[in-house]
Amino acid sequence: MNAKLKIGLLALLGFSTACCATKKAAKKTQDSEPQKIEADTIDTRIMLMYGVPAPDGSMGSIMTEDEAKERLEKIRAEEERMKQEADKQSEK
Repeated sequence: MNAKLKIGLLALLGFSTACCATKKAAKKTQDSEPQKIEADTIDTRIMLMYGVPAPDGSMGSIMTEDEAKERLEKIRAEEERMKQEADKQSEK
């Protein structure tokens, strides 16, 4: 228990020292110059990190809600058709 406490305190001291050193370095470089703030444009779309491109090489596209509903209906209809075909073959 004593060793764990010592390691925890050393970790906290190291972290606080690192935070303090970066603040002081930032203050020295700014001196009397006002900080310039520029507007950043960030793409807020969700990007998949581990996506697989389609066979034609294209990546996924953004769909509207209506397009997504139509796609879902097509997929469900195809699943239902395949299920009916499987039932017909299993009956034979």
